[in-house]
Amino acid sequence: MLDFEGLGDEDLDDPRSASGWRPAAVGPVTGDASGPDGLPLPQERIRRKMQVLVLHGRQSNENLVNFQLAGLKQAMGKDVDVRFLEGDVVWKYVEGVDNHDADPMTISLAKGRDFKLWFTHDTDDSRDRIDFFKMQDPSVKVTYHD
Repeated sequence: MLDFEGLGDEDLDDPRSASGWRPAAVGPVTGDASGPDGLPLPQERIRRKMQVLVLHGRQSNENLVNFQLAGLKQAMGKDVDVRFLEGDVVWKYVEGVDNHDADPMTISLAKGRDFKLWFTHDTDDSRDRIDFFKMQDPSVKVTYHD
């Protein structure tokens, strides 16, 4: 578990902080410019589109996550290259394991493509409850498979 007390009171927005974090330049930089703190700004911007890799969630696929991120993609504009990676394991609804089957809208948005997972798993929990609750129970051992 993350120990938030161990992080200290350092201001991560302050470029002079001990972590050394500082914001990147957001516009063209010329000459020997320096920021308000006197530290030099980066001299060059990356000369390519920003690349974003998107991994879908459980029981999803590229078509669904593309729909879910449509507003974000529009806000980022054409200068961003968005790539989607899809899991290899085909998901099929299993009564008593999954919370619910895919609803009609989700099936429509999937456009005939299978729903995918990234991995399969087993638990040592023999109680009759859906998998979601087993996986979040710290007393349950979960074993992951390719």
